[in-house]
Amino acid sequence: MEELRDASIHHTAQKLAIAIKAMKNYDEIFKKVQILACSPGVDKNDLRNTLEDAIKSTGLETEIRNIVFHLVRNTLITEPKSQDKIPHSADPLAYLRRSAVQWDRRVRKSLNAMCAELSMPLHGQPRAVMDRDELISKWEELSNYTIDLSNYRPVYAPKDLLDVLLSLKGPQKPPEDTEQVPNWEFSHIELPVKNLFELRILFAELFRKDVTTNNLDLPTQCKRILDTKQAPLCQHFLKKGKTPAPFRGELWSFVLSHGSYMNGQVGLR
Repeated sequence: MEELRDASIHHTAQKLAIAIKAMKNYDEIFKKVQILACSPGVDKNDLRNTLEDAIKSTGLETEIRNIVFHLVRNTLITEPKSQDKIPHSADPLAYLRRSAVQWDRRVRKSLNAMCAELSMPLHGQPRAVMDRDELISKWEELSNYTIDLSNYRPVYAPKDLLDVLLSLKGPQKPPEDTEQVPNWEFSHIELPVKNLFELRILFAELFRKDVTTNNLDLPTQCKRILDTKQAPLCQHFLKKGKTPAPFRGELWSFVLSHGSYMNGQVGLR
């Protein structure tokens, strides 16, 4: 098991290295490291440790960490375990489009039936000359024009649309026995847990147990976080939902990789 984990980490590191080398500003970062390697504070006899200390002291480590954070979060996508058992379609949203077409046909059929019952043309027709002249003469009185809408009815009930939404299931969801499972939930999301206790552990980061938020001034805490320039720390603070408005833009700029060093980001293959 340890060998498999080490191999997985090594494979991930290789893909990250390839992605970083393909970035537009890779040469700029590499030149900075070369300059630090030639600085007096770096000892050639202990190159690794002294170079790491120099990178940390200049703030280049934070920039590299943010690059790795955004690459892993945005482009490093793990394949599902049962990929070979579940067929993949060319268009993952094809089932939604098919449902939309079926719903459109259903609405059109109901609309045509109502128009035929009321003897009303579904498509617009040109007005007669007499009606057109009368409309022009009473143009300023159209705001008081009313018609009887009591014979018109909705083409579908809200419950019909809700039933269609509840029945939507993606093709990637494996078939299962749903006789004992209630079908009242809106989304069919598979959670890798079996009870509420495991669910709390899985989403432990959503619980607001950080007492430092109450003890420290929020603007002061935001300034400290922005001084670190660490994207994971900014993301963790934004999850609390207590960010002051003047600091939200700067915090989100780090989380969303809105920087020159991420302009050349490419996907991992």
